Amino acid sequence: MKEPGPRDRRPLFGTSSHSQATASTSGVDPESLERENDQNIDNLGQRTSLLRQVTTGIKDEVEKSQRALDSIAGDMGSARMGLGATVHRFRKVFEEPQKKQMLYWVAAIVAVLFMLYNLIKYSRR
Repeated sequence: MKEPGPRDRRPLFGTSSHSQATASTSGVDPESLERENDQNIDNLGQRTSLLRQVTTGIKDEVEKSQRALDSIAGDMGSARMGLGATVHRFRKVFEEPQKKQMLYWVAAIVAVLFMLYNLIKYSRR
């Protein structure tokens, strides 16, 4: 009798007369069934490894996206605070008549400069 190999499962499960009878009547060698099972186990292991790599990649991508979203949320929060401060300053300007009049003068000067710029720009054509 030969020495059992590392992949030989006969010492684990024993040999029953039923398995020997099934193997002999079906015409299939038990060793070839073992090799086929081992190949199937190896294929399953490879597929499991591939699935693990894919899920790890998805996890990394999700974490990267989460960091980007957190960064955007922080930037939006600071922009919201800056805009709120600007709105508060405009409210103060509109509450006082002198500052309100100064704002109108600045707006009028900007409008006149814009019109002069366009007049010069289009007169050269």
